[in-house]
Amino acid sequence: MNKREKLLWDILIVLSLLTIGYIYYYMFVGSDSYYFQSKNFKNALESKIDNKDSVNDTFEKKVILLNDILETRSFKKITYITNPMNPGKIDRSNAGGNSANIKRGILCTMSFTDSNNQIEAICEHNNTRKRIKLGDTINNGIVIDLTKQYIIIQFEDGYEIKFEFGK
Repeated sequence: MNKREKLLWDILIVLSLLTIGYIYYYMFVGSDSYYFQSKNFKNALESKIDNKDSVNDTFEKKVILLNDILETRSFKKITYITNPMNPGKIDRSNAGGNSANIKRGILCTMSFTDSNNQIEAICEHNNTRKRIKLGDTINNGIVIDLTKQYIIIQFEDGYEIKFEFGK
């Protein structure tokens, strides 16, 4: 070991001893405050023991307060928050980049153009996906309008549903 390495080791040892000394010094300084806290606690406890009535009254007031809190909490309805990132509980109606609503059992998720440049949409009904074109029927509804932005399906009773894509 040359002189440079010995000097580095000596500096390292001195810094380590200073660090350890600093830590132990402040541990003992902290114990003084702990000593005073425990002494004050003992004095307060001894004064309470001499005055048992005040201790009982204070205890009784705290018990009454806790009972009141318990009674008010018993009337509150607790709802548990489910983890929205739990993959086992994903609701398909809240998934995807669409209008995210299942309407009359139908969920349309996207539109695209096929090889003939006709616009088609992907819709799901009864857990089966279908490629829908203009004029097709799904769940007794007829597709009356289909663009890349939305699809409108009209039912026999005149009710129309609209799915907007990309929202």
